[in-house]
Amino acid sequence: METRSHFRVRCGGRSDVGGRKVNDDAFSHSERSGLCVVADGIGSHHGEGVASHLAVTTFVESFARVAADADRYRVAAAFKQIFAEVNHTLHQRFLARDPT
Repeated sequence: METRSHFRVRCGGRSDVGGRKVNDDAFSHSERSGLCVVADGIGSHHGEGVASHLAVTTFVESFARVAADADRYRVAAAFKQIFAEVNHTLHQRFLARDPT
């Protein structure tokens, strides 16, 4: 006999600009997958808003491709791959940026 559990994931986000003029934090969620992702903009470096949004976007896209189909035994490997893709994307963006 197979037993199935159903649960509902509730996700919310709140961010505070603090003493800065712009809020560079990024957030995304998907009810379908139960995925919630947040990236903190570091607030003192040029372009950090781009980095946090790029990190969230890359994570969500990678998750849809990699982890969504991973079985419970391969989830850790899937997330390792996702974080590697996010890191690579951010690193490439950093290397390509205009230093001025």
